[in-house]
Amino acid sequence: MRSPQALSNLNRAVLTAGLQLHRDLRYGPAPRQTLDLYAPAKAKDLPVILFIHGGSWDHGDKSEYRFVGESFARAGYLVAVINYHLAPEHRYPVYIRDAALALAWLREHAAQYGGDPQRLFVVGHSAGAFNAVELTVHGQWLEEVGLTLAALAGVVGIAGPYVYDFRDYPTRTAFPEGADPETVMPVYHVRPDAPPHLLLAAEQDQMIPLESALEMEKALQAGGVPVRRRVLPRLNHYTSVAALALPLPFWATLAPPFSNSWMSVYALWRLPHDPISFPFRCPASPCCSDCRPHGLLFSEPATGPQPPGVYWRLDRAGRSGVWQRPAPAAGHLRAGRGS
Repeated sequence: MRSPQALSNLNRAVLTAGLQLHRDLRYGPAPRQTLDLYAPAKAKDLPVILFIHGGSWDHGDKSEYRFVGESFARAGYLVAVINYHLAPEHRYPVYIRDAALALAWLREHAAQYGGDPQRLFVVGHSAGAFNAVELTVHGQWLEEVGLTLAALAGVVGIAGPYVYDFRDYPTRTAFPEGADPETVMPVYHVRPDAPPHLLLAAEQDQMIPLESALEMEKALQAGGVPVRRRVLPRLNHYTSVAALALPLPFWATLAPPFSNSWMSVYALWRLPHDPISFPFRCPASPCCSDCRPHGLLFSEPATGPQPPGVYWRLDRAGRSGVWQRPAPAAGHLRAGRGS
């Protein structure tokens, strides 16, 4: 299914003034092996995101996701939005190998553009989420380009089809003739050394059932891989990625200190529902009095009193943080680390 025109229209509101933008950088020799890089001005030692677009593996282009690059760059990331080979001419695992090659390119060149190659994250939507998760749980694809799973700080899959019988759907042309789900679906490929995963599913997704993220979560848990799964209220398959757009009102309130790890990725969807503040508990014990370098990840709703501690709090405007002790009576506890 083609993405609605409204998704493409988000790019009309994208303004790259004040950002560094490098278009059509080659991560490989083929015409589709290119990426666009987005970064804040004077970028230095920023966490790095590799973003993989969706499109049923047979369509889509990095130019359609400029809003993703702009949003994350303004949140303090170096962002690579990639193109990759498309089906039916190119089938699994060609596009997975493209993502691995792009990641190897970022590992080598991120510092040149202001990124920290030791803090690499992969984010994907829909088919791109499949690519992102398969890339980072299997291990083989990164090993082919001289990397290991340890090279990654974390993975975010948005509305991804991690387990389904593709033979019953038009997307079967994205997979090898005669293949079965167990040979290609990431739910069957989990290794215990895979990086932490954040799986986001859209409550009103009309294409990918919520069970997909649930089954992937179970597989990661069985493998001992850190994972969190969240259902995004009121969002559908397309608005789950459109929510990354800076022009949308609730994203427009985000600004640094959302510049480490996955905090902005998850807080992105928390903001509409809890616009006052985001408390995060310090991961150090005893508290180090500076949580920001830890690379805060995602949070969980807390019911009832929280334990005492030092919390980083973002105000409604998203521009000022204060330390406070004791903890608020209710809020969101930090749930993991990514760097």
